[in-house]
Amino acid sequence: MDQFTYLAKQTVQAAQWTGHNLSEMKDLLEDVLSHNPWDGLELYVEEIEPYFLFSQGLREGYNVLKFYASGDDMEVDPGIWVVVYSDGEIELMEDEQFNKMFAKK
Repeated sequence: MDQFTYLAKQTVQAAQWTGHNLSEMKDLLEDVLSHNPWDGLELYVEEIEPYFLFSQGLREGYNVLKFYASGDDMEVDPGIWVVVYSDGEIELMEDEQFNKMFAKK
């Protein structure tokens, strides 16, 4: 084996935000996000209206998933994977990166 070659195996939990699967995202993030007595799990959806996207050629709005984790405000557009590592760290990944790192073979 080459001196620079290492084998890493890691199990993660992940789900892809579709813009409409809030209950699935709540299940995924239940144990790693903060809870408050008024709203419960601090995980929100904000609708981006088409008005703000028209200049980019988009005619339809979409839902952004928002939460605070890993020391940063996270905003997740539809199609992005939310990956939760065993230590509670959260990473956002696009399809290509997720499939390269975690696709089942």
